Amino acid sequence: MKKSLLSFVLFLIMIQTSLFAQQTIEGSWTGKLSFSGQSLRMVIHLKFNDQGELTSTLDSPDQGAFGIKVQSASFTGDSLTLILPPLMAGYAGKLVHTDSIQGVWKQAGLSFTLNLNRTEEKEIRLRRPQDPSENVSYLNTEVRFYHPSGMALAGTLSLPQGEGPFPAVVLVSGSGPQNRDEELMGHKPFLVMADFLVKQGIVVLRYDDRGVGASDGDFSKATTLDFAEDATAALMFLRAQKHVDSNRCGLIGHSEGGLIAPIVASKMPEVSFIVLLAAPGIPSDELMLRQGQLIAEAQGATPGEIRLTQKSNRAIFQILKEGDDQESSRKRIQLIMNELGDSLTVAHPGQKEALQKQLDAGIEQLFSPWFQQFIRFDPSVYLQKVFCPVLAINGSKDRQVPADVNLAAIDSLVRTNGNTQVSTRKLEGLNHLFQTAETGSPAEYATIEETFAPVALEVISSWILSLPQAEGKPNR
Repeated sequence: MKKSLLSFVLFLIMIQTSLFAQQTIEGSWTGKLSFSGQSLRMVIHLKFNDQGELTSTLDSPDQGAFGIKVQSASFTGDSLTLILPPLMAGYAGKLVHTDSIQGVWKQAGLSFTLNLNRTEEKEIRLRRPQDPSENVSYLNTEVRFYHPSGMALAGTLSLPQGEGPFPAVVLVSGSGPQNRDEELMGHKPFLVMADFLVKQGIVVLRYDDRGVGASDGDFSKATTLDFAEDATAALMFLRAQKHVDSNRCGLIGHSEGGLIAPIVASKMPEVSFIVLLAAPGIPSDELMLRQGQLIAEAQGATPGEIRLTQKSNRAIFQILKEGDDQESSRKRIQLIMNELGDSLTVAHPGQKEALQKQLDAGIEQLFSPWFQQFIRFDPSVYLQKVFCPVLAINGSKDRQVPADVNLAAIDSLVRTNGNTQVSTRKLEGLNHLFQTAETGSPAEYATIEETFAPVALEVISSWILSLPQAEGKPNR
């Protein structure tokens, strides 16, 4: 009896301890991760499932990342352990109070203090005041159109109130896999732009990149020229829609989309106009060198570090442009990466190892089909063949596509063929995403509440609406 009673008491203690653990650790916890002069909010959600196992997800609101799954989560005694292999990261913390955890975040060989406090908010979202409400005054329709190969692309067609016919635009996104809203870091620039334009009486078609969202295809194997074919299919679909003025159909391209729009316009006389938002006007290798320097300066890199990385990047770009076989190119680039890693100044040995891993991982990206073509891309080939009206705008604080050199190049190249219908605007204080910014560094993108500066939206819409109505004539 005593043994049975003791077992029963121990069983009760175990149950009570388990319940206490669940009550004290379950919930949402938030803290700030500080590094290199920057601060990122981290939100950790902890919950026990029906089997009594601890599960967890992670939010990084300032990076627009939510619901990242934690592969392994455990809470033993007063110790919390989280493991996230895809991020090469983990967290070890100690519950020091029912509402406080003190611990360390480790990632890629680096360690950072991360103390957490309980929050009542189950999910912390960034404030995005420009996002339109669901109750809009215009019609949004889900559509599908087709690439000549038969690949289906999915998007949203937004129609103003009234019969029309209305001027119309296709929105073409920047680099990387993008959905129809060009969503990044909690911002939805294309959603905000579409909402503004359609309220001004302009039909808007925005679509998911191939292999993204509801669109078919494989993004990883596609190049800029492939994406131009997708944009061409989008424009052909748009021109055929009821209420659309087929003689006033154009493209608005952002960043890489600003490369794609001239490609389409140079080959398709039916393009009535193009709007280039932060579009490159200089060769890609030159652009990336300028971009790297400006971003590094904005993030506080020393002149010596900038010179070192610029020298390495020049050498790597040259190897890629020479077009040797990939095995030979990889070996030559690996030597440069090793030399760069050896030259980097670090605070402690583990940091150097982590940085070298990042450099090595970057080599694979250099050999993707997209980058192999992009590094050799020269916008002049297409800009000189554009005969329709062109509006090119940039922000003065754009660190990715610097305004002065690219706007000047676009203006000069379009005029080369006698096309004088080109306008350029540099908008003061705006960054690459056309947000009102302090430094223009990409590190600010997520923390700025504004998605797209109203002044930029007004410039775009007023220019489109001011264009004379064509009379069924091609643009050349």
